[in-house]
Amino acid sequence: MIQWFSETRKHSDYELEYRFRHKDGTYRWFLAKAALIFDEDSKPIRLLGSHIDITHLKKTEESVRELERQLIDISEQERRLIGSEIHDDLGQKLTYANLLFDIIKKEIIPPRFKQHKDVITMKRLLGEIIDQTRALAYGLNPVRLEQGGFLAALEDLAVETARITGIDVPLAVTGTISIGDNTVATNLYYIIKEAVTNAIKHAKGNGLAIEIAGDTTWITTRVINRIASDAKRSVGAKSGLGLSHMQYRAHTIGAYLNILQAADRFEVIVELRNNN
Repeated sequence: MIQWFSETRKHSDYELEYRFRHKDGTYRWFLAKAALIFDEDSKPIRLLGSHIDITHLKKTEESVRELERQLIDISEQERRLIGSEIHDDLGQKLTYANLLFDIIKKEIIPPRFKQHKDVITMKRLLGEIIDQTRALAYGLNPVRLEQGGFLAALEDLAVETARITGIDVPLAVTGTISIGDNTVATNLYYIIKEAVTNAIKHAKGNGLAIEIAGDTTWITTRVINRIASDAKRSVGAKSGLGLSHMQYRAHTIGAYLNILQAADRFEVIVELRNNN
């Protein structure tokens, strides 16, 4: 056993979490630890190990994760409510005001009056306010499952990014992508948006692309940024507020977030179990 352990392990220490099925049908989690003891000639002579029941710890972690998810769900519901109210109430009132300005411009203050230019300016400013209000409402509620959902929101993100920055963001989808939970879809959307923003900010979005693949088990998203040599250091940083936000959102929805840095590209990979 000692010889096998020393030959198969890259390091002398060993740690693994696993679960057993109890005879009563429940599952219990254990933490296994092992370490080799060497003699003066660096030859392994003894193997020390332990098994610790961590079922209670796992249940506590799951309870904390569920609480975090509930809090985020409440927060997202409030965001969606505010976004809907801005769009449906304030947006409609601004649109009505814009129509009144058309009437004022055409019938009450026609072009022969010197105030006509002021009315045109006010109408232009009101149009900008309407556009900003719509953008704010959409930002508060970007993923609407009943209106095309997650993929439609990503398509809008790609189009809007290209419009604002001039950088094309191709979106490639393979397999079936179906996310029935609005909280999960919204958090995954914000992770991808943060990754796209970071790519543009730190590496000018060179070769930026979004890839999504789905099967019966997993949904995998990749934000790929092919980077220039002079941008590798800044893009390759695996710390920062943006990354912390992505990690927190991934943890909350039970997803796995990985950062991959290769010689010619930088990837943010999110793997999510397909439970739908």
